[in-house]
Amino acid sequence: MNKKFPRIVVIGLDGATFDVIMPLAKRGVLPHLNRLIKNGVHGNLESTVQPMTPPGWISMYTGLNPGRHGIYDFWQHIENTYKLAPANYSSIAHRMFWKHLNSHGISTGLFNLPLTYPPHEVDGFMVTGMGTPGNVEPATYPANLIGGLKKAVPSYSVEGNHKLVQKNVFSFYYDALKVTRNRKKAFQWLINNNSCDFFMGVFTSTDRVQHFLWKYWDHTHPANTSINSMLYGKLLPTFWSRLDSHVGMIVNDLPEETDIVIVSDHGFGPLYKDVYINQWLSAMGYLRFNKKKIRSPGEFAETLLGSSKMMKWLHLDNDPDLTALIADCFDNLCSVTNERIVDRLFWSVVSPSLLQEEYIDWTRTKAFSHGYIGRIFINDKKRFPSGIVEPGYEYENLRDEIASKLKELKTPDGTRPLVDDIRFKENVYNGPYMDAAPDILFSMDGMKYITRQFARHQETSLFGEPDIGESATHRMNGIFIASGPSFKTRETISGAHITDIAPTLIHLAGAPVPDDLDGNVLLNIFDKCFLEKNELSYYHHEDQPATETYTYTEEERKSVEENLRNLGYI
Repeated sequence: MNKKFPRIVVIGLDGATFDVIMPLAKRGVLPHLNRLIKNGVHGNLESTVQPMTPPGWISMYTGLNPGRHGIYDFWQHIENTYKLAPANYSSIAHRMFWKHLNSHGISTGLFNLPLTYPPHEVDGFMVTGMGTPGNVEPATYPANLIGGLKKAVPSYSVEGNHKLVQKNVFSFYYDALKVTRNRKKAFQWLINNNSCDFFMGVFTSTDRVQHFLWKYWDHTHPANTSINSMLYGKLLPTFWSRLDSHVGMIVNDLPEETDIVIVSDHGFGPLYKDVYINQWLSAMGYLRFNKKKIRSPGEFAETLLGSSKMMKWLHLDNDPDLTALIADCFDNLCSVTNERIVDRLFWSVVSPSLLQEEYIDWTRTKAFSHGYIGRIFINDKKRFPSGIVEPGYEYENLRDEIASKLKELKTPDGTRPLVDDIRFKENVYNGPYMDAAPDILFSMDGMKYITRQFARHQETSLFGEPDIGESATHRMNGIFIASGPSFKTRETISGAHITDIAPTLIHLAGAPVPDDLDGNVLLNIFDKCFLEKNELSYYHHEDQPATETYTYTEEERKSVEENLRNLGYI
């Protein structure tokens, strides 16, 4: 086997969807992706319920549903508490496909894969991705790999500066281009300078750019205006054109015998409004806020300004009269200024973990929401320290009741039902980690409306403008493209699921497939010659539960939390 170049290269495009790719390909904007599609196999790749980055990628890595690998969100409940901690690689309760490859003598290079921090030993190398604290310098295995990467690509970063979109759309766009260009350089340097049999790397700016620039490109979006469309409408297709050229350069540098696979963790589509479902749960009597803990904006400003650190930063003495005056001004501002603007300013400063932990009266709360898209947890006695709902009949009856009332919600114009899909966790997941799953999962108007991670206690309406200017969010239909000597050509497939990727890659690499996976090998993508030479085989595998978990330091946690907030996930 040629050890200079990997025989299999997988390119992840976070959030990629054929709803964007196909129209642009038909216009000739994406010649390289279009060539891979025409010369290979392609089709939609169904994501996890619900389509989020962590469960999506982890289900792809493991071949398992979230009930078996334990990752449902960016966050996990700390056992016997209501507190949340960011998930990381050590949170995953199952072997990744690359460990199976390594155990059969196939070396792997892994680059910028989400939730691979902290880095771990592999037969090959690893550069961590999303979830790496700091977002500037990744962590690597072996540790000395970072030195060569920094020398080859000095300005490489795990994430871009997403705050720029709030200040200047063009600045955000050019930063995303720079991040993507550096990602391509790192792709090529790692492949050319580090020997491995199998390589996988992920571009993430596809997700970020679509979150924020969709409304300028989509003329049917309610937030689209003729002026903004004229100014920014070409940015999304131009970004995809640049990305296409990067993919082309990566692929063209590889030997002809290389098999290329392109995947995404979920798709994308328009976002119209945020839905404050905890406000609805409160109005329905299922959730109780702890009013004594909720301070007014002025009270919070007084506390914040009263700290010597803040006053020193403002170059002012710690003067209680001055802080009280500023607090009064802030409260007055609330009464005369756009309530939404002031509210966002106020709550953007408060730690979301405090919102969730401190401001809900758990002893009187039956149900609460946290999570992206639409998730409700029942505050039952089995899982939560202050749970008040009895498992069994009371639990089942409450879920049915909430689901029934969700169906009565209407879209903002009142013309149609808001909630178009409701599922209970046991109808979606299975496995030993079901306790961590949301009890009710729902989507609203094709995911044009979503909930956010935490409660906003000052909201009085059900709907609000999407956080931080987002105009698009995730969908179920990701992408699958495979091109190379092992695959059929000019073939469209259907029915592929994200859990099918791990067993399919293992079989493609020539290794036996573990017999305990939820996903199946996509045999219909391979050409006749490959199938004749590579008989599908299985081996029995039993995972041992992880004995050590990695806990972010307080500084690392804040860094990860800040990045998720800038992306609109909390």
